[in-house]
Amino acid sequence: MTNLVQPCPFSKNYLIPEKQAWQSLQLFHLYRLLLGFGFCLLFFTNIGPSFLGLFAPNLFGIISTLYLLLGVIQAPFIFTKSPSYNPHPFVQLFIDIIAITLLMHASGGVTSGIGMLLIVSVTAGGSLIGGRCSLLFAAIASIAILVEQGYSAIVGLSASSAFSYTGMLGMAFFAIALLAQILGSRAEQSQLIVEKQGIDLANLEQLNKYIIQQLQSGIIVVDSNRVVRMINESAKRLLQSSQLVEHCALNQISAELDSAYQDWLKQPHSQPITLKSNQQIQFNRLNNTRGAGDIIFIEDNALLAQRAQQIKLASLGRLTASIAHEIRNPLGAISHASQLLTESPSLPKSDVRLTEIINDNTIRLNGVINTILQISRRDATQKEELNLQSWLEKFAQDFQSENPLPSDTVSCQLEKQPLNANVDGGHLKQIMDNLCTNALKHGQTTPDNPSIRLRLTSDSERRNAFVDIIDPGPDIGSDAIPQLFEPFFTTSSSGTGLGLYLSKELAELNQAQLEYKKPTKPEMNGFFRLTIPLNS
Repeated sequence: MTNLVQPCPFSKNYLIPEKQAWQSLQLFHLYRLLLGFGFCLLFFTNIGPSFLGLFAPNLFGIISTLYLLLGVIQAPFIFTKSPSYNPHPFVQLFIDIIAITLLMHASGGVTSGIGMLLIVSVTAGGSLIGGRCSLLFAAIASIAILVEQGYSAIVGLSASSAFSYTGMLGMAFFAIALLAQILGSRAEQSQLIVEKQGIDLANLEQLNKYIIQQLQSGIIVVDSNRVVRMINESAKRLLQSSQLVEHCALNQISAELDSAYQDWLKQPHSQPITLKSNQQIQFNRLNNTRGAGDIIFIEDNALLAQRAQQIKLASLGRLTASIAHEIRNPLGAISHASQLLTESPSLPKSDVRLTEIINDNTIRLNGVINTILQISRRDATQKEELNLQSWLEKFAQDFQSENPLPSDTVSCQLEKQPLNANVDGGHLKQIMDNLCTNALKHGQTTPDNPSIRLRLTSDSERRNAFVDIIDPGPDIGSDAIPQLFEPFFTTSSSGTGLGLYLSKELAELNQAQLEYKKPTKPEMNGFFRLTIPLNS
């Protein structure tokens, strides 16, 4: 932001850019040095006009020498910009008014023409100080030449007719000062408008940055030289680069993205492009002005697929909920009738087994309906930051106490370095409950001494955490693995076939992935793996 100075204490709103003020002051001081040197050269070498110092040569010589010496003394302070701007123009102008008035008196008064040099000083005052102070210096200069003319007339050095010339010169001072004040007033108004607009622009820029940072889509603004001017946090996260800073070249962020952008520049289009990193990008012009820059939108295809999945599940959920609700009523009637039939004293013993089959299957079908209704009523994810080590240890304790199981049934093998992830804690518990329950029912070689091992690891780049649920039971057959997560697929006569399907859907809602890992060696067991994205 440009630094401003307020040179005139009587005009609070008259401000000058500091750099411009110092440059003008230095230029004016060079003029004063040349003026003082010129007076000394012309006077002491006798090559100047004869009127210089005509009536008081000693006074002229002393004043011109002092004027030059003062200018030389002031020069280091002015050109090194010390101590501050404000005192320098006041000192210079007061010295000019006094010195030029005395030089004019020594040369014969106002008729010598030297007084015209005060016009330059008054004009400089309007530029260097401005505001109402320009009138102050015009008044001081006018009083100075009037006093000089009055004194000259009294002592007989000047004719009384020179008062008219003095008056005209004073009027010129005020005319210049008034013009400077008018220009200064306009400058004040312009400065106020510029400041207000600057504040509005700064607020608008901050608002735009805030809005852009809150967007889930990645956004990058680049100029005509392919240099990044703005980038939001989503783009930094999606591109996963440690060099994501503003004002760096686009190819430093992503060579693939830069190559796609150059191809688009050659042949602009509105179709999205998918990168090898599974990011979908789209380019747009900021406006039609050449060189104005472009905006790049970045979407995560996994997130887009998740949104589509949520929409699909919402539609299916409403349909299945309606169907399940319609089935539940007659199912309840069948179950109630079966219970009444079982309690009938006239029921033959040979038919008791038939009522047991009816009861078992109504219970199983009721479980399917409850699961379907649970899927249809699933709420939006309530993500929170969880430390996976602490969460898994607590889950193991809770699972053992809820079932109940011996305290050493569920063991944890956890990575020591903290792993944090943003997931829905309720969804994660439901997934782990389903997987561990399956491990208890179908993955034990000795049901009387069950064992489940939870293993937590991460990849080398620490982008994903792996939660493995390992049991000692037999592996799942290769022919069953492709159908493992399909709804209603089960190898058990008492299962619903919806537990793994529900777990996988909940995992995808949290941008996680649930899969079954086949054993890589004969002595190893297969296991379920939940892959969870870690916080960057």
